[in-house]
Amino acid sequence: MAFSEIIWDYNGTVLDDLDISIVSMNTLLERRSMPLLAGRKEYLAKFGFPVIDYYKKCGFEFSAESFDAVAEEFISVYYRNMESALPKEGIVPLMEKLCGLGIEQYIVSAAETGWIKRNAQKLGIIKYIKGVVGDDGILAHGKTEYAKRWLDGRKVDPEKCLYIGDTLHDAQTAAALGTGCVLVSYGHCLKSKLLATGYPVVDSTESLTEFVLDNIVKNSRR
Repeated sequence: MAFSEIIWDYNGTVLDDLDISIVSMNTLLERRSMPLLAGRKEYLAKFGFPVIDYYKKCGFEFSAESFDAVAEEFISVYYRNMESALPKEGIVPLMEKLCGLGIEQYIVSAAETGWIKRNAQKLGIIKYIKGVVGDDGILAHGKTEYAKRWLDGRKVDPEKCLYIGDTLHDAQTAAALGTGCVLVSYGHCLKSKLLATGYPVVDSTESLTEFVLDNIVKNSRR
């Protein structure tokens, strides 16, 4: 099947925020004199959805403080650190290429919708995006349910959509939507876990670009 629409995950797929996410969590852990994440390997082994499970793996028990309070603190630190974040190298040229070929592109994310739009505007990529589907809050429970409502409401053939993500949750969401899927190993999940999904996995934006351009219907709006 050749695809005529692209559904992008945002954090870790479009946005290069892996190290920022580690630094932000370590800020919270240091404030509580808890063991810090040792680096990418430990982070990738622990991160997942729902994110409350990730927090528990980092040592939070939520007996003395609530998950909501900790999540709000993390987002405050993360947003401050995000001031220096950029799109993953190679993503913007791919988005631009797809736009020129008439391929509609959407962002579907567990992050808060307003923040995604503001960040995408700041980074100059919102012009390539036809729509943003995100959460209405900051707790990142997951996006499968509202993503499915969104796609069902558009009444498009999901098999003509290619979902691009970086986590097991993205693979689960793509499966629920019935779309095609390709996963990137440069984001927030161990490659070994991504490979176990059975979906194609690419290691770089160069490989992603090759995969996408080989599997789209060019000039789909013409």
